[in-house]
Amino acid sequence: MTVMLEKVQAELNIKRKMLADVQEKLDMLQQKLSDMQEQERQLTNRIEESNKKLDRANKIIEGLSGEKQRWTDTVANLSL
Repeated sequence: MTVMLEKVQAELNIKRKMLADVQEKLDMLQQKLSDMQEQERQLTNRIEESNKKLDRANKIIEGLSGEKQRWTDTVANLSL
């Protein structure tokens, strides 16, 4: 009976070691997932900031195009 018990305990120890290895790999993957989610969050924030800057730049360009016409008209009036 003790030989059988030792054999079962040996198999149990092997399975525990395998479980520990799988748990370690799972922990590493969860950490990697967490890191990647943080990186995604940062990139999303950068995209949003860039889109806001692009929108502001477009508004400035639109405003300046009106200024160009105003200056062109002013120069034309001064040339007369």
